[in-house]
Amino acid sequence: MDINQKIALFYAQKILKPIKYGESGICVWFPGAGKSTVLKDILNSKPIINEVLGNLSKNIEFISFACHLSENKRVEEILKLDYDKLVMKCRNIVDCGHEIVFVGDRIEELPDSELLRLLEWLSRVTTINRARIHVLLNTIDKSRISDIVLANPAVAGLIQNTIYLPILSGQLLKEYIEYNLNKFEVKLSKNQ
Repeated sequence: MDINQKIALFYAQKILKPIKYGESGICVWFPGAGKSTVLKDILNSKPIINEVLGNLSKNIEFISFACHLSENKRVEEILKLDYDKLVMKCRNIVDCGHEIVFVGDRIEELPDSELLRLLEWLSRVTTINRARIHVLLNTIDKSRISDIVLANPAVAGLIQNTIYLPILSGQLLKEYIEYNLNKFEVKLSKNQ
């Protein structure tokens, strides 16, 4: 397993934990910790998902969205569907015996009005089948999300868990530094 896969596995064990219990949550990252890259690495690695979720992984469909890639910062553009089509898609997936996990990245980049709309849409969609539709929101700004949720309790079900993700440390950090020193052909003295 290369260093990027080790890092993805390290974070996947924390991020995907609510899914094991049929719950949703918000993942709070340290700014600059590699959130977007790690999320892509996790979602693109069946072996990591299988290792973390076991047999459950066979019946899960991940729907990921990245708010920072939206030009107009509108929910329809972010999810690539209008609400009715999103509901129909989710019903079809659930009716086939599968579970859905929405994984949102950089939600803090939306204006408050669109962030609230996104949370409302996702909250309503989960009511189709709360046991089979889950949401994992990833952010660096928990206080803003908390303020919106407190002012709009109808969306509170999306925040069943709050997962604070640590920055790398210990052996994993050492391997990451060594990997990048070799990759970029940099030599450091013991004092650096």
